[in-house]
Amino acid sequence: MMDYFFLQAMVCQLRTELQGALLNKVFQPQRNILILRFWNGRIQQRLLLGIDDAGPRMYITDESYRNPLRPPRFCQLLRSRLHRLLHFDIDAADRVVKLSFVGKNGEQYTLVAEMFKRGGNIILLDSEQQVVDSLHRSTPNDSRQIIVGQLYAPVPIPGEITLPDAADNIPDHGDSAEWLTSKVVPMSRVVAMNLKEQHDGLSLSDRVRKFVTSWQNGHLHPCKRGSILTMCVDQILMGEDLSQVARQHYAELADVTRSDGNIELHKAVKSGLKKLHKRLEKIDQQIEKCLLADDERQKGDLLLANLHQMRRGMDKITVMDYYSDPPVPLVIVLDPAKTPNDNAQACFKRYRKGSRGLEHCERRQQQTNYEIEWLEQIGQQLKDADSGADCDIIRQELIDGHWYRPKTAIQRDTRAINPSTLINHGKTPGGWEILWGGNNKTNDFITKNQLKDNDLWFHIHNMPGCHLILKSGGADVENVDIIYAAKIAAQHSKAKHERKAEVMVTDGKWVQRIKGAPLGLVKVKKYRVVTVMLDK
Repeated sequence: MMDYFFLQAMVCQLRTELQGALLNKVFQPQRNILILRFWNGRIQQRLLLGIDDAGPRMYITDESYRNPLRPPRFCQLLRSRLHRLLHFDIDAADRVVKLSFVGKNGEQYTLVAEMFKRGGNIILLDSEQQVVDSLHRSTPNDSRQIIVGQLYAPVPIPGEITLPDAADNIPDHGDSAEWLTSKVVPMSRVVAMNLKEQHDGLSLSDRVRKFVTSWQNGHLHPCKRGSILTMCVDQILMGEDLSQVARQHYAELADVTRSDGNIELHKAVKSGLKKLHKRLEKIDQQIEKCLLADDERQKGDLLLANLHQMRRGMDKITVMDYYSDPPVPLVIVLDPAKTPNDNAQACFKRYRKGSRGLEHCERRQQQTNYEIEWLEQIGQQLKDADSGADCDIIRQELIDGHWYRPKTAIQRDTRAINPSTLINHGKTPGGWEILWGGNNKTNDFITKNQLKDNDLWFHIHNMPGCHLILKSGGADVENVDIIYAAKIAAQHSKAKHERKAEVMVTDGKWVQRIKGAPLGLVKVKKYRVVTVMLDK
């Protein structure tokens, strides 16, 4: 997330880049993210405003986001009302950014971004400071009401002392960091802790004065404290382009937290795997019961061999079990209402039922294993998804498989995408063309339509991963090219973070799609395994 001082510096930079720019389009790729696309007379720039779980943030982004087919309500409103950015400002005390716009007919609007991790919101105000609408509408339980048509209620200022006056009012006892955070504005927790914990021979008052002087003169530099972006007196090699610093920071954060906008899909995959493993346990239990059916056949044979000892009305009989070595006495429970022959036939009936059940359970077991492998593949593809189009295809797969029920238009609407447009292309050191996919549909397209019998096919061994083909056409391929292709296959698999990985290599003629299995699953009749070392 970004603290006040980083946001303030960011506003100063964006003011020079975007002030006076035309607003071409507004996008809302996720519930808590807006993308404003501006034309500043030279280039198009996209401003990201986010108040989601990754923390409040605002910067120029170059990342591609998946947008819904139908723009959400607030997004449509901004598209219709806003035309040109007039002014960029931030509140003097808290993380409230104000973007002043003029409409197409000269109307004045203010877009207020309350950049808080809890309770953050983006609100559109008219020229009278009345609420036109907001990204998140208030509920009756909210302590602060944002109501359409009423005057905007500013965020209450928590502190009592301005930062330039703080040095002369620091108490001699108590937690100084807590005092700075709760009493001084503007202030952030991370800056307060940094001022308290510095060991530079200065008193806390002198450190505050030094910070204030650098802040007022614009001499602070971007730095990172944990997952928080802030500004420091000491220069740290992070660069002075704050948007670039933010892009790098949130890209690293996404690798750790996987905050990729597909949280619901990850949950659906996790829940689906849990259900499938439970189903597999129940099938295993049913198979164990079915395997006992052969005992019923043996009991039926033993009863037929001992019919001369049986009478109607008997509830049990003891016979010698010749199927055991050595034979032992066996007690068989009978139905007194049935004849001796009917009791034997009842055993055979249970045997036939169990045999049919075993075949059914084995089919269900195989299908469940296919589904588990497929969902594990989906989960890995979600983690590696490079584009919104890949996510669209994965989302539609989960919907078609009834593992995901979308709740909103953003989650529900997907575009029809030709998988051939999502094929990744590359070349080996020897100049051989390689192709691989990032989702099951593209993998299936590659294996079905691009793979020839004499091409080489690669896949990580016994793990979820991409299908990769090397278009050799039956020619001899140097080992360095095979290792290169195998590394690409491993880097697009679950083993990408391992030190080394095993990759299957085979000719295309040995790869077959599995009838009745989910998309992307294949059967490899013959292959060899190569071990590759992966760079950390």
